[in-house]
Amino acid sequence: MAGLETTDNTQIDAGNGATTVFNYTFPCYLDSDLDVYLIDAKGNVVNDNPSVTIARNANDIGGTVTYAVAPTASQFSVIQRVLPLTQTVEFADLARAKETMTELALNRVVMQMQQVNEIAKNALRYRVNATITNPTIDPPEDGKALVFDGTTGKVKAGPTATDIAGAQTYAADALVSKNAAAASAAAAEAAAAGMKWRPSVKAATTANITLSGAQTIDGVSVVAGDRVLVRAQSTSANNGVYVAAAGAWTRATDADTWAELISQVVIVEEGTANADSFWICTVNTGGTLGVTAVTWSQFSLTPADDSITNAKLANMAANTVKVNATAGTADPSDLALSASQLLGRGSTGNIAAITMGNGMSMSGTSIVSTPRVGAVAAQSAPTLGANAQWTGGDGWLFITIRATANEGTVTRYELLCDSSATPTNILDSAYLYGHAAANWCKGESITLQCPIRNNDYYRVDRTVELGSTPTATISMNFRPLTNA
Repeated sequence: MAGLETTDNTQIDAGNGATTVFNYTFPCYLDSDLDVYLIDAKGNVVNDNPSVTIARNANDIGGTVTYAVAPTASQFSVIQRVLPLTQTVEFADLARAKETMTELALNRVVMQMQQVNEIAKNALRYRVNATITNPTIDPPEDGKALVFDGTTGKVKAGPTATDIAGAQTYAADALVSKNAAAASAAAAEAAAAGMKWRPSVKAATTANITLSGAQTIDGVSVVAGDRVLVRAQSTSANNGVYVAAAGAWTRATDADTWAELISQVVIVEEGTANADSFWICTVNTGGTLGVTAVTWSQFSLTPADDSITNAKLANMAANTVKVNATAGTADPSDLALSASQLLGRGSTGNIAAITMGNGMSMSGTSIVSTPRVGAVAAQSAPTLGANAQWTGGDGWLFITIRATANEGTVTRYELLCDSSATPTNILDSAYLYGHAAANWCKGESITLQCPIRNNDYYRVDRTVELGSTPTATISMNFRPLTNA
């Protein structure tokens, strides 16, 4: 077997929408040790499980990956060697001392890899990226924040806390000035447009009515003394703002001349169709009240940018947010958030209060994960080659195969597990070796392990690759995940 003559571990190539076959040059001994996926130019994964066919060269150095669908011009093919951080090789007992020393050395290498991996998992890392190949971090500077440069990949010193606080103060002052200017501008614009605001009306008509007595208008009970916008009379000259009475209604004193009606604006307080709407009288100068048609048009106001202030939301309940969970014209509603809940989109796709699952909690503003594992407990031994459903909760399965006779054998055992009734995902595998002539095999054992969720399916397969089928016992243990 040749040594490792290259440090390459990943091959990245740009797609073009036509090419389906991509080469890699580094050694790889198993198809399952290759991770193939697609990224965009920024390194974001766009397909973590494309349909591919892997063909390794005869000497296991290099090979090809063929995509069922060619990567597009905006995608990059990533072929990466990812080895499990375990050492499962057991050497034949040809020279016991050499075997022990060699296996010890290999185990030490794997231990070192595991240590490096543990450090790397807790380090600041970049995702594999097609454009940033050598990211660096500048030396730290006292009191300064880190800033990421998306073009060069460099992490460098940025503004100080004082700079940030100052910028926030300036922004707040600017916002106050902007809101004040917007309010002044709105008032000036209304005055310039000649709009004349008058007291609100309780309701507005939607059809012709009799202008006398108490009655229901647009779903609103109107009684004596209520101001009403009459805008839909058959004789439009009779439209206007009236004060209801037990007998005949009269026009409101601020709307009982033609001049007062010109550009008059009122707000409707209640009503099925007209609640909270704005109406402006659109008559021109020169008309005669009671003779010339009186018309009203609805209009809307768009709040100025940043004009919705905290003071205007002061009637919200504590620890709530305004949301519109579904599309439509309904008013936003208050969504209450309990302690340790997050705001997000629930399983229905709607905005909701998200409750953290078992083992997750809040500490201040941080999310803390505190998983626990229970004690290992023996289970019924599985039947080789038979699919079985696990109903014992979430945790880890441990399958142990122990030889009970001295036999010559090279047998591969595989542990498959997933949510399918016929699982296809191989989560662990190992070889059981025996040498009958050398009088050893009996007592040798291997253990397969995998995480499993409640109601998942699992199966143990056996393939004899050399010699006889081993005489062996199979046992199974389970370690549950708890959150106590």
